[in-house]
Parts: sequence; structure tokens; C-alpha cells
Amino acid sequence: MPRDASHFFDSLSVPCTLGMLFATVFSITATVALGGFLLLNGEAPPNLLPIVATGAFVAVVPLFFCFRSTLRHMRASRDSLKAVCDDLTKRVADLDEAAEALEEAHEALELQIARRNRELDAAIGAAEQANRVKSAFLAHASHEFRTPLNAIIGFSEMILEPRFLSPENRLNNIEEYAGIIQHSGKHLMSVVGDMMALSMAGPGQTYLQIGRVDLPSLVKDIEKMVAEQAQVREQTLICLVDPGAGALEADRRALVRIVLNLLNNAIRYSPSGKTILFSVTRAADHVAFTVRDEGPGMSEEAMRGAVEPFTRLGDTDETREVGPGLGLCIVSALAKAHGGTLALTSEPDKGTEARVILPCRVPTTPAVRVTKRQERAEVA
Repeated sequence: MPRDASHFFDSLSVPCTLGMLFATVFSITATVALGGFLLLNGEAPPNLLPIVATGAFVAVVPLFFCFRSTLRHMRASRDSLKAVCDDLTKRVADLDEAAEALEEAHEALELQIARRNRELDAAIGAAEQANRVKSAFLAHASHEFRTPLNAIIGFSEMILEPRFLSPENRLNNIEEYAGIIQHSGKHLMSVVGDMMALSMAGPGQTYLQIGRVDLPSLVKDIEKMVAEQAQVREQTLICLVDPGAGALEADRRALVRIVLNLLNNAIRYSPSGKTILFSVTRAADHVAFTVRDEGPGMSEEAMRGAVEPFTRLGDTDETREVGPGLGLCIVSALAKAHGGTLALTSEPDKGTEARVILPCRVPTTPAVRVTKRQERAEVA
């Protein structure tokens, strides 16, 4: 049946049912009234009972169909109402699920916002710290450059101006001033070299030229470089190398810089007549470079700040005069670039031990650019 026709007959079902119900009630009432009237007047025909029964039957049949139709419509209405209730229940469940999902999304968004805020705060703090470090670095660097430059400019002007030189001691004055200029120039060259080494070993921009470094040969070369400096201070320098040390995959120039900085610190801070021990030992997966001196030592607080740039570990005129305080900072940076560590052990008045541990092979990291090179015999 077409859908429109079905809707048409469904719309007529209720009026038709009411009409049949009204007709049935009317028929039963008329039949009962007619039978009662005939019985009261004493004129009941012999076939009254069949007539009444037939009338009642005729009235009951439409009533039966009327009730049947009504029951069918009630069942249909019940099914429709049940379907509506089921649909409403499903929609309520969907709304509850949506509300729970929205609440979970809200909580996740709050957590994400909190995490981003923490990351932002950390980034701001790191940027502020980097800015403070940069300002301090520039201040120290300008001081380290200005002091020797002032000496070079001042004493060179005194040499060029005869009025600043006494006639009787002219040659002696020129020699003295030239020595000061030379000393200041060497100090300036040392500062520039340390800063270049520090910049090359900075985070994210470390460049290593990895090659096979013969450790016994390295120790001999370094001993020759610092032996005279130790003799001038009347110190005893002992260099030991493990017989099975062999070779190490590393940047030779960086190794020289690491060991020289450690030995220079030991010689500089140790009094005259003391002993400085430098040893190289090999284990299964690493090599240890150890420098032990008999200097004044350091406290725990001093050791924590020893690797910071422009930190001088002493408070004498000699230690303030020589070096910008970048030695241990460079050692730590170069050791980390090789995947190694710098460890300091010290107590006041008991000397200091500095140990650099490097792996036998340099690990590959995004922060370190590694290039292979052939082993070079000379010290860079």
C-alpha cells in the first residue's frame, strides 16, 4: 500500500472505531428497550428471544471488531511509545558519553595548557639565564681584553715618546717596557685561544676531528711542552702511561688542550718544590687522564663553581694575573663532546685530583659534528 494511503486509513481508524462503538451501544440499548417494552405490555411474540439474541449478536459483533481494532491501535501506540522511549534513552546515553568525552577533553586540554605553561616558563628561565650568562661573559671578556691592551698601548706610547724615557736608562726602560708588552701580548693570545676553544666546544656546535691517537706518544709530547714550566717553579713532574694504553679514537688537538689545561692549573696553583703526577690508564671501555697536585685544594662549594667560565680557583696575585679562568670550563666541554666526564676530587690543604674519563669510541650525537682524519704526529 502506498505510504500516503496508509496514512489516510490510519487517520480514519480512530473516528471509525468511535462510530462503531457508538452504533453498537445504540443497537444493544434499542434491542433491550424493545424486548423490555414487549414483555411489560404482555405482547411478547413467541420468537422474541431469538430476535433479542440476534440483535445482541449483531450488536456484539461490531463491538468485538471495535475492541479488536482499538486493541491493535493501543498495541501499535505502545510499540511506538516504546520506540520513542528507546530512542530517548539512546540519545540520553549518547549525551552522557558526549559529556564524558567533553570533560575528558577539557581535562586533557588543561593538562596540555599546564604543560605548555611549564615549558614556556622553563624556556623563559633558560633565555633569561642565557642572557645573564652572555652579559657576564661579555663583561669578563671585555675586562680580559682591556687589561693587556691597556698595557700594550700604554708602554708602546712610552717607548715612542722620548720624554717618558730617562736618558741614562733609556735602553733599560725600553727593554723593560718591551717585556711588559710581550707578556701582555702572550696573555691576550692565551685569552683569544681559550675563547675560541670554548666557542668551538659550545652546545650544539662542537666540531671534532676524530683519528687514531697513540697515547704513549701523546704523553711524551705533552711532557716536553710543560717540563720547562715545572722546572722554572722547581716542581717535580711525573708522567705515567699504562703499558697497555695503546691508541684512542679521539680528537688529538682536543686531548692536548684537555691535558695541558689540567697540567697548567696544577703547576700554577702548586707551590714550589711540590710534585705533580700525570697518569693515563686504560680500562675495557674507557681511558682515564688523571692529574694530581699538592696545591691548596678546594672546598665543595669551590669545586661546584670550578667549571664555570672565568672562574679562578686561587686568590693570589699570580693566579689573578695569569689566565682568564676558562681552563676547566674548556676541559669539561671537550670531555662532554667526546662522551666523557670531568671529575674533581679535592679537600682544602690536601691538593686536587682532576680526572677526565673518555670512552674508547666517540658516540655520535646531533650536538657533535665528527669528521674522520688521519693520525697526525705533531701536536696541534
